Amino acid sequence: MKTNNNTLLLILIIFLPSVSVSFAGDELPGNKKKKKDNAPVGLTYKSASKGKDDGFHDYFLNVQLGGFWAYNNATVKLNSPELEGTEIDLERDFDLSKNKFFPRADVIFRIGKRHQIAASFFDLSRKKSLVLDRNISYGDTTFYVNSGLDAKFRLTSYGLEYRFSIVKTPLWEAGVLLGAKAFRVYGKAEAHLNGFSYGVTKQYWAPVPLPGVHALVNLGKHVVLRGVGDYFQLSLDDWDFKVWEVRPGIEIYPIENLGLSFYYHYLVADVNKVPEENVNGFFKYKISAVSGQLALRF
Repeated sequence: MKTNNNTLLLILIIFLPSVSVSFAGDELPGNKKKKKDNAPVGLTYKSASKGKDDGFHDYFLNVQLGGFWAYNNATVKLNSPELEGTEIDLERDFDLSKNKFFPRADVIFRIGKRHQIAASFFDLSRKKSLVLDRNISYGDTTFYVNSGLDAKFRLTSYGLEYRFSIVKTPLWEAGVLLGAKAFRVYGKAEAHLNGFSYGVTKQYWAPVPLPGVHALVNLGKHVVLRGVGDYFQLSLDDWDFKVWEVRPGIEIYPIENLGLSFYYHYLVADVNKVPEENVNGFFKYKISAVSGQLALRF
């Protein structure tokens, strides 16, 4: 009996530690290593709410301020009830092609994981003094050949859009957008002939809706690729216009919250009719531009 008791005690000493380890939920070192080796390899992404942000997605505000160098091709025509307007090529007739640099600003608010609000502004203001080589009618005024002319034309664009990301990962996102642009068209011409001066000033607004697409790609912590494209055409009653644009670019951040952005911008705006009683004519703008802006993100 004494021998049996010793044998039972020996069995308990060997068996009980293994039972306690099993119930504690621990794993042997060999099992841990095997599980780690079999784990999938992927990108570690930290949101701003939990720690340091390793990507662009969680920055709630992006501001870009600067300007762009543009090649412009613009044609304007403005009629009046009494006078058929002249189709004016601003680069050829008014020699406005030398005006190259224009201001631009962009702001992007991230209001949710997949939601953004973006606003944009640019202003193309060009002026020139010249001597006319032909008669030109603008609105209800005719400017005669050999007149000295001070001409100024300005196109200002205000844009606002909502962006929704259909696909969103730590590396990239892409989706659709719905927005609008309001173009302010301003023209002023003053002629001087034989000591007599006369002129005309006209302006009108052309608001247009713009659906489109957007995309963003993170190339690490310091480089972001971003692009938008939109298009809309409408011919109905008091509306007749076509607008489309693409704007791809790169943003480089040597410092986490401060960097530079470089974008290519191509815009075509053909506005033939807008619902304003005092406007009868059209403007056609084609812009090919490269922008350089200071970029801030928070």
